[in-house]
Amino acid sequence: MVVLIGNLPKCAVEKDLCRLFGLTLGTKVRIVKKYAPHGAVQRFALIPVDKESHARRIIASAHGMEWQGHTLIAHEYQHRTGARERRRVDWRSQSWNGLERRLDERRSFAMDSRSLVA
Repeated sequence: MVVLIGNLPKCAVEKDLCRLFGLTLGTKVRIVKKYAPHGAVQRFALIPVDKESHARRIIASAHGMEWQGHTLIAHEYQHRTGARERRRVDWRSQSWNGLERRLDERRSFAMDSRSLVA
């Protein structure tokens, strides 16, 4: 499991995070800096954890923690595709047995009513 720690301060380094959450110093903590649309830099860390119970403890202790003037956010990391979707990569090849939502959309009704008028 990978834990995401968000809203990191500028001076946060891997060694500090390991010390803060009780990880061994050899843990591969990755700090990511990402530019927000309004120009600010967002920083977050990805921490791989072997045991799920240890990951849950890290999330419970880190979420809402005040650290160097920043309130941390912690949750399980969810990998997403480039379009930020949570669907499986092969979702198009899977059969769908549920109701087709497109049949109930407003646009399809509007098209049917136009064809009745003409």
